[in-house]
Amino acid sequence: MNCWEFFHCGRELGGKKEQRLGACPAAVETRLHGVNGGVNGGRACWALEASGRECRKGGMRQKIKSCLRCPFFQHVMQQEGRHLLSMSEIHGRMQVSGDGAPSSTTRSKED
Repeated sequence: MNCWEFFHCGRELGGKKEQRLGACPAAVETRLHGVNGGVNGGRACWALEASGRECRKGGMRQKIKSCLRCPFFQHVMQQEGRHLLSMSEIHGRMQVSGDGAPSSTTRSKED
């Protein structure tokens, strides 16, 4: 389950709110496809600066605090256990995969 499915936000690609609000950065971040078993950044949204429901309040430091309390983060953490990729591992994958900008290419199915 990806964050947009968990929260029913409608900002995934083809979602009800994508046209009005734009796609969520987690939904289009293809460099993170497969991380924690998700589609694009759908199971690593806490590592993306501009994703999530609290992302616009207080910057990345506040976002991390919010994410640690987030029920979706808790859900992924419980499912992945010791296999959960850390924030630094996720950021490392993003740097190795590209220039730091979200990719516009997406994959439609989970691995």
